[in-house]
Amino acid sequence: SEHAGQTRDIPWEDSALTVQTSAASERSQVIITPLSEPRGRWWVESVEPGESFTVRSSAPDEDMAFNWLLIN
Repeated sequence: SEHAGQTRDIPWEDSALTVQTSAASERSQVIITPLSEPRGRWWVESVEPGESFTVRSSAPDEDMAFNWLLIN
């Protein structure tokens, strides 16, 4: 589904992970549930409508896997 997924195979780069999804909109609420223990504090940094959303971590070596859900 374009509205939900997992990030098990997506690498973090420079303390951020970008999930590509055309379902993202300027009104999207991004719900994140960790699948592994995070190394730092994390937040949804940005949403690019029709393209993606980015999650950022305070840890430089973050590798948390997570489920995500978009509510529009």
